[in-house]
Amino acid sequence: MQFLKSWIKKLKKTFSNNKSVYAGIALVISFYFLGKASKAQSIPKVKLSYFLLALSQNIISEVLVEGKTLLFRSTNSNNYYQTDASMLSKDRLFLLLKEKPEIVFSSVEKNKGINIANLLITLASAYLTFKIASKYIMPEKEIKPIDDEMRVKVKFDQIYGLNHAKSQLQEIIDFLKHPSKYQAVGARLRKGVLIYGPPGTGKTMLAKATAGESNANFIFTTASEFVEMYVGVGAKRVRDLFSKARKFAPCIIFIDEIDGVGSRRKNKESEQQGAEMERATTLNQLLTEMDGFQQMENIVVIAATNRLQLIDDALLRSGRFDTKIKVNLPDEEERKGILQVHLRNKKQKVSDETLQDIASKSEGLSGADLENVTNESAYNCIHKERDMINDEDILEAFDKIYKEKQSQFQYF
Repeated sequence: MQFLKSWIKKLKKTFSNNKSVYAGIALVISFYFLGKASKAQSIPKVKLSYFLLALSQNIISEVLVEGKTLLFRSTNSNNYYQTDASMLSKDRLFLLLKEKPEIVFSSVEKNKGINIANLLITLASAYLTFKIASKYIMPEKEIKPIDDEMRVKVKFDQIYGLNHAKSQLQEIIDFLKHPSKYQAVGARLRKGVLIYGPPGTGKTMLAKATAGESNANFIFTTASEFVEMYVGVGAKRVRDLFSKARKFAPCIIFIDEIDGVGSRRKNKESEQQGAEMERATTLNQLLTEMDGFQQMENIVVIAATNRLQLIDDALLRSGRFDTKIKVNLPDEEERKGILQVHLRNKKQKVSDETLQDIASKSEGLSGADLENVTNESAYNCIHKERDMINDEDILEAFDKIYKEKQSQFQYF
């Protein structure tokens, strides 16, 4: 008896400490009920003529009629078959079976409640399986800040040009580094910074460098990670994001492509359907977080977009994205400087004249395009079995990237 009590105690402890045991048991139960519910659907269907032939040959041992469905079992097997008996009247069936008293016959009224019960069991089991799988088998991806080594490596001196944007972000950096100076006179931290401009102009790098210069933690996400087909998932992820940022304060949250969640909402709720409702719910949660219903001490949200005209007016008002920074495509001097920055860590002997020539001809290329030129020049060098990038390599790379860019413009 004492042994039994001890065993039960150990069993309880195992269950209380190991949630996966519950998950496993629940999954087994779920699959059991799913199997029971689908069992009726697994009976093979045959034509009515097959039943009549089997009946005439005396190889049927049991017949069950349920509504317009007729189930029968052969004499030499436990297998059931089903057929549509709508073309066979009950009177005609009774006459056929009257001549064969050895057949076990039963008839029941169609019970719709059985199918409804099976449907409810199936839905409940599927829901339970989904909840268990989402919690234990497919856990949510945890948003983590970039580690210290990666964060502090990105500085403003690694970004050529964009001096106007840097000067505007400098105020944010100073506040995060010396908050008491601003709090002494009652100044609040600018909660949001919206950086907008063409793709590849350094918006993400500016956000990373702001975190690096201020020695703040940096959490990167994109708007597409919030919006799902299930309403409420995006709002929960926004809450989790800001909760994580508070734990790592001072912290910079960077939301790339914010137009994916912050685009203008439909005027009428009736016009909002599916993904549009989820986007609106997610946006409302983002506005709630930025309005300060939850304390946002030493947390800055930096967002980036290529399409400012699509952003909802509610996000742009004061108290949310107070600072708006426009970044343009680089001019000729900046293009040359960007090329020099990206060649800095490469083995090369590219002349200043060649860089100037590329800078003068590369109007319309972004900083990302110019970085691609320097990377492509390294591949050209390797293909020609050289150990140092020269003028020929980078000019060939520029021609290739520039033509690809022009073809993109022609396509659109």
